[in-house]
Amino acid sequence: MEVDALIDINEISSDSTKQITPCILKLCEKYFRSKKKTQGSLAIVNLTPDASPFQRNVLASLNEDERHELAVMVKDARKKHWNASHVTEKAKNYFMLIKDSSELAQTIKQLHALPTWNPLAQVVVYITEEMTSTDLEVQVRNILGELHTCGVLNVNIMSRMYKTNIIQVVTWFPYEGKNCADKIINIRTIDECEYVLDENPPKEMRGSMDEALNETSEEEENFSSNKAFKFVWKNYYKDWVKIPDTYNGCPLRISSGNWLPYTVYETDEGFTKGTEVFMVHTMTERMNMKPIYTLMNITKMNYFGSKDNALLFYSDILEGISDVMIGGLTENSISRKMLSSSIPYFQDDITFCVGKAPLAPNWTNVFAIFSFWIWLFNIFLLYVTGYILRAFSRRDTAETGNMVWALLQSLAVTLYNYGLYNPRRFYIRFYMFCLMIYGMHFYTAYSSFLITVLTRPRYEMQVSSLPTAVAEQYHFVGSENSLNYFSKDDAQSTYVRRMFTICPDIDVCLEHVKRDSQLGVAVSRQHARNSPLIDENDMFCFSHAHNIYSYSVSMLAKRDYHLLPKINDIIRTILESGLLYKWQKDSEVSKVYVADASENAEGGIVLSLSHVQGAFIVLGFGLILSAVSFAVEWIIFLTIQKNRPGATFLKRHIERMLISDVMIGGLTENSISRKMLSSSIPYFQDDITFCVGKAPLAPNWTNVFAIFSFWIWLFNIFLLYVTGYILRAFSRRDTAETGNMVWALLQSLAVTLYNYGLYNPRRFYIRFYMFCLMIYGMHFYTAYSSFLITVLTRPRYEMQVSSLPTAVAEQYHFVGSENSLNYFSKDDAQSTYVRRMFTICPDIDVCLEHVKRDSQLGVAVSRQHARNSPLIDENDMFCFSHAHNIYSYSVSMLAKRDYHLLPKINDIIRTILESGLLYKWQKDSEVSKVYVADASENAEGGIVLSLSHVQGAFIVLGFGLILSAVSFAVEWIIFLTIQKNRPGATFLKRHIERMLCFD
Repeated sequence: MEVDALIDINEISSDSTKQITPCILKLCEKYFRSKKKTQGSLAIVNLTPDASPFQRNVLASLNEDERHELAVMVKDARKKHWNASHVTEKAKNYFMLIKDSSELAQTIKQLHALPTWNPLAQVVVYITEEMTSTDLEVQVRNILGELHTCGVLNVNIMSRMYKTNIIQVVTWFPYEGKNCADKIINIRTIDECEYVLDENPPKEMRGSMDEALNETSEEEENFSSNKAFKFVWKNYYKDWVKIPDTYNGCPLRISSGNWLPYTVYETDEGFTKGTEVFMVHTMTERMNMKPIYTLMNITKMNYFGSKDNALLFYSDILEGISDVMIGGLTENSISRKMLSSSIPYFQDDITFCVGKAPLAPNWTNVFAIFSFWIWLFNIFLLYVTGYILRAFSRRDTAETGNMVWALLQSLAVTLYNYGLYNPRRFYIRFYMFCLMIYGMHFYTAYSSFLITVLTRPRYEMQVSSLPTAVAEQYHFVGSENSLNYFSKDDAQSTYVRRMFTICPDIDVCLEHVKRDSQLGVAVSRQHARNSPLIDENDMFCFSHAHNIYSYSVSMLAKRDYHLLPKINDIIRTILESGLLYKWQKDSEVSKVYVADASENAEGGIVLSLSHVQGAFIVLGFGLILSAVSFAVEWIIFLTIQKNRPGATFLKRHIERMLISDVMIGGLTENSISRKMLSSSIPYFQDDITFCVGKAPLAPNWTNVFAIFSFWIWLFNIFLLYVTGYILRAFSRRDTAETGNMVWALLQSLAVTLYNYGLYNPRRFYIRFYMFCLMIYGMHFYTAYSSFLITVLTRPRYEMQVSSLPTAVAEQYHFVGSENSLNYFSKDDAQSTYVRRMFTICPDIDVCLEHVKRDSQLGVAVSRQHARNSPLIDENDMFCFSHAHNIYSYSVSMLAKRDYHLLPKINDIIRTILESGLLYKWQKDSEVSKVYVADASENAEGGIVLSLSHVQGAFIVLGFGLILSAVSFAVEWIIFLTIQKNRPGATFLKRHIERMLCFD
């Protein structure tokens, strides 16, 4: 229904009806502009039983118009209107025909009861009573005032000029001069019309108008036959508009609470920031209005779930204090009956926010660093190296060190501490040297992963959904409106209703989650992120999948507010310009970082007892075992000593959619589709790029040597010899014994590796020299271990193929869709190579998975699809950057050629883009990757030491063992040679002892 016109026909009599009615109809045609004339327009005519000829003539003229723009429905304003709920479209025009202003109230009352009531419509009123200009002005002001009270501003009043047949139209302009549509000041005459006899009409036009208007009676036909009439027009203020684009600096009254990030209230400056505040400022600047804010009570914002409380919440608008309300609001079933709303301009959720999960116990960190098999392997290696050391020590000295001594020596070296053992033979010294290299790497690996555990602690299970919170017996707070969403009779909703408390101030309740570990707060997600009382890192808000509900943020205005269409146009412009997202970023709260008690002045983490309590637990357990062992040993000793009985005994493809009316699936137009299909407006941006395999790890065994450059190694070896030579010279002056060069090098190497050798100098200058050497050794060891930690935790990779020229140079072969191949139609060498090495892939996902096994395969694929492929993880491949795309394209929906529903589809797509839903759906549609722990990770996700991390140390250890065995064999050969007094034995004995021994 496009036009509703209600004509209140009262008792009038006029001898010049036929000269008045044409002007009435002509003026109605001018003011009633229908956008959908093909649907027809409805005129509701109130016709009394004793209708006059004038009433009947107007009714017949409306009903029998040849263009049929108005359909007539006869009603009586004095009778109750029956149900009209089947009519839902708002009326665009009204036409009332009354005697004077006293008859207006009853007509408005019936119109207001109709579901089509629209105060923004065009209203034309015809006063049937002929009056003097003074009386007419009084009636006009009364009519305009009464309609203004109902919110109707676009009013034109027709009347007959006193003692003439001229129809005049008067009106008022709500924003004329300094007026702000709040009072009626000037009444203007905008049109005059007279239907007069044409003395010299064209022959072809003569009588045509009479035939159209005079078919009701024989008298009327005789009256108008052989006569031609014409309209005489006078038009005033034709360039003036009722509702202009600017509004003379008039006030726009706004009510809002302090609800970040939408509105930000500051005590000194008022509302100056916030997404919606910025939007209102832009809106009022374009409309030349002045915003006037009213701060709402924060308690009223949380109590509007019921009708009585909603009346209190919307009272500022209902009582005329404000024109609009902002602050992250949305429509509900109550507000729709009382208020109007703008188009939505933002998307938000109501979700539960709870406290952050506490830290898991730290005492297990000491053991959780390595996996069970690594611990077992190291214990086994400890016993093997201890057994070898015991065997060597038996041949080195006359004393037979027991197995406990050998294990302690091996454990000390493994923990990068040198035991009190001074071997005399060269192969044992070399074995100890290799064991120290292994110990250094073991200790560095252990300490590096311990650093990871200390700086990235483990957490207990996080409550992340409502069923989990119910199972944990949480209690809940929030607004009354949030509670209404738990009206079901299931056990979960019943529990929430029973444990729910209305919160008068959401920010204060939100802050309580830091102290109450079983509290859930129902709050807007955007407000929770920008709460002034709690940091986002101190709470956890349920994911989008576990929202209470999602809603569209809009501006609430008084019912049928006349500026609402203009406000909606400006909101659409703001959405299209992207300003809303910029204002959102500008409105986010800048959190002031407060250092934790565990941090120093520079922000670094300070070690506390909780970080190392595992070590203290191990120490305490060891002390208890030592005390028990000591007691047991004394008991055994006393038992054996007294010869008591028992003394001897105690030793683990989606198919494509089929084409119907439309096609979707990341599609875009091309030169072929444009000839056969139509497409919607674009709604997403994507790229076609090449994805290749991730660069493999570089070999690990060189990590031990690749830490320093060649020249740094050379310099340190040279420095080792220099310091060893100086130490040898000093030792000769210090004692009568002449230590050889091997002994001096071992001492210097021990200090360089941050271990003190078995040398106790007597002279002060030698001690000072050793002290300086130890300082150098400490820095050398710190530099070596720190770079080794970097190598272990951030391993080196081979060169990554990251562009098409590099892939061509590496002789890659390519697969992809036929559409991708079309972009390599040039004749340059690169495109020629790609065409020659390109294969059409029947299933992109399967081909994409092959990059894990084929190191020289490049797949041309959509970037978004590659990120969400079901067969390969994003971390297992490398997609070229945006600078190296094959091409970029806009995603749209393809439809049948000139599909009749495509305009409607485009309107819905625009609405979705304006609401921000597309971004939310994108996040919800991303593939949830199931994380599979690597073999080098433990149950908590931390990196666990594997053989590949330290294989360089084992290679050095193995190489040292081989050299030790060779040295041992050579020593035995020399020994047998000397023992048998073979030629040269004395020479060999003297020089070998000087080289290998120092006593």
